Amino acid sequence: MAARHARLGEGFFYVAVSAGMAISNAAFAMVSGLFALVPASLGVLALAIAGGVCVVIAASIGELASMWPSSPAVLTYFRQAFGPRAALVLIHLYLLFVVTIAGVESSSFALAVHAVLPQVPTVATIMLLLAAVVLVNLRGLELSRRMQIVTAFASIALIVGFGVAGIGARARPLLDVPTPPQWAGLPAATALAVFIYTGFEWVTPVGLSRQAYARRVPRAMLIALALLFVTYALFVAGLGAVLPGAALAASATPQVTLFGALAGKGGQALALLLAFGAIFSTFNAGILGGSQLLQAMARERSLPAWVGWIDLDSGAPTGAVLLLGGLALVSALMVATFDLILVAGLIASAAICLIYACYVGAAERLRRVLPDHPRPFRTRVPVAARYATIAAMPVIGVASLVSIPALARPIAIGTAGAVLLVAALTLYSLRLRAQPPVRRVASAREGL
Repeated sequence: MAARHARLGEGFFYVAVSAGMAISNAAFAMVSGLFALVPASLGVLALAIAGGVCVVIAASIGELASMWPSSPAVLTYFRQAFGPRAALVLIHLYLLFVVTIAGVESSSFALAVHAVLPQVPTVATIMLLLAAVVLVNLRGLELSRRMQIVTAFASIALIVGFGVAGIGARARPLLDVPTPPQWAGLPAATALAVFIYTGFEWVTPVGLSRQAYARRVPRAMLIALALLFVTYALFVAGLGAVLPGAALAASATPQVTLFGALAGKGGQALALLLAFGAIFSTFNAGILGGSQLLQAMARERSLPAWVGWIDLDSGAPTGAVLLLGGLALVSALMVATFDLILVAGLIASAAICLIYACYVGAAERLRRVLPDHPRPFRTRVPVAARYATIAAMPVIGVASLVSIPALARPIAIGTAGAVLLVAALTLYSLRLRAQPPVRRVASAREGL
């Protein structure tokens, strides 16, 4: 019985990480974008289509995870499929995406706080929250896992509860039949909806045992995607049933608008609580998964040795947590200071679309070059759908970069900067790996 409860708790943790990365303040801003493109009925349809695309991707990632059950996760998948150099490029792009999203999420959180408490300094709020997440992770993995389960599922419960309440209020017609001109916005809305699910794969570096990768981690991603669809579909339907689309499109904090419309000041207080829960869940999941990946890179000398430092008393990956926390803070301050939410969000969206295409491509390539490698979990998605996803994701990524003509110049500059930064980091990692190992005496608290 105890073992069964332990497995159940482990399964909740995996779903909490997978869904928690997608339950974010930035995703709420993307929901507003849906209403700028289509009515609520087509917004729900866009979420369903995007969710189906993410299921294709998740099934391929689950197959890869079952082939190599370890915390290096994506680093191993890409290296086995495309070679060490290409893998380093993709990993640095992935890490850049995570850091960029941290900035976007922080600024979106600041907007939600400002909507409820205009007098609170946003920069100080961002710094305090990041410090809290880092401190939780420095206290040890067990605490951060418990906090992830609590914050992720509490945030989902709030969103679902107010979505259902909005549907019940029915101040406006529920899910109007769209007109022919409105259907034209569905492709762009679907591309935007993919971003709302982003992060579901971040559970792959945090498996607690090799056995977990055979079934529990792959299934957790699929369960999380289903849960995310239900959550956001109810939220979009509830928004559309209470508020006009034009008002929602003009707001970057639709959760504050809906909660306030349904429950007044008490609803706004809950919206603020949701903002804290969402950003904590996102940042905590990012640091949990990212620290495992950075540790693996440090062990193979693709990053400096200090990144792999571990506190033996708590088991906390001290070096990786401090590095990720510091980078997230820099990103957050830059995005907030220069108002780069849209620019950073669109560049990050393009990056993750490329990464997702490479995930599916890696699974397909490894079926050819390693056909006999054990695969406890195999994707059952038809081959045509998998190849269609490989082709479609980069197109969606490019489309996101050119979706707002007014931002063409800063997006072009930011994209060029991101390419140069990834190239420089890749060359740095190659130089580190080419150097002979340095013999040194590790401190007891480093665990190296």
